[in-house]
Amino acid sequence: ATPANIDARTQRFALASGMQVALLPKGTRGQAVQAVLTMRYGDEKSLFGVGDVPAFAAAMLDRGTAKLDRQQIQDRFEALNAQVSYGGDDTKLTVGIKTRRENLPAVVALVGEVLREASFPPTALEEVRAQALADIEERRKQPDALVDNRIDRHGDPYPVGDVRHARSFEEAEADAKRVTAAQLREFHARFYGAAHAQFAASGDMDAAAVRAALASAFGDWTPKAAFTRVPNPLVAVAPERFVLLTPDKQNAAMASRLPLPLSDNDADYAEFTLANRI
Repeated sequence: ATPANIDARTQRFALASGMQVALLPKGTRGQAVQAVLTMRYGDEKSLFGVGDVPAFAAAMLDRGTAKLDRQQIQDRFEALNAQVSYGGDDTKLTVGIKTRRENLPAVVALVGEVLREASFPPTALEEVRAQALADIEERRKQPDALVDNRIDRHGDPYPVGDVRHARSFEEAEADAKRVTAAQLREFHARFYGAAHAQFAASGDMDAAAVRAALASAFGDWTPKAAFTRVPNPLVAVAPERFVLLTPDKQNAAMASRLPLPLSDNDADYAEFTLANRI
């Protein structure tokens, strides 16, 4: 399992839509296979003011489509021995897949249907909203969450509405309360598409069948909105020390942060990561 051997065995290609694909067929126990689909969308201007809409959209993908309700989607994935998870933030959607060799093409087809035909039912929206508000309320009481949020907001140069803005708990709560079903459908229609997506699978698979399933599910799906990665430059902040009292909690949390002008493209990145680990 060397990097050179992995690269030599990986099949790479692109769909007509632009989706980049990497398949690594290999023997596994129980013919298991895992895959990840990442879909990127928008830019710093088109995403301004989206609030919690991208995260809510991701959380509601499996709550219903134009043809299937929530239970039917769940039943079909269970029949395929598939575990599928969805996660989203302001700039990307991630879908995790675990299944077996013979089922992967059908799982890809079903994931494509879920992503392309999501209906965002209002009743499910209220479930997701209640969960989000409960999570915010829980985090605002926890010392570690309070510390992380305070450090995030220290020296934040971005205005409210910018996807890079570090929100307070009050701002997060307000964003969660504002999301509507109409906003979810509009966001989905404008930003979802496979033009700037990546799909990678590793494990026991029929690569030709998986390729055909991907082409059928995502080969002609492109978004209306353009994509440009949101820049994330280093922001210099003044040294500061914060002490947040939580007298109703017996535990304490400490965190420190030192921003550095370094990315995984830098020659020193591997050495820095190892030194930091040690």
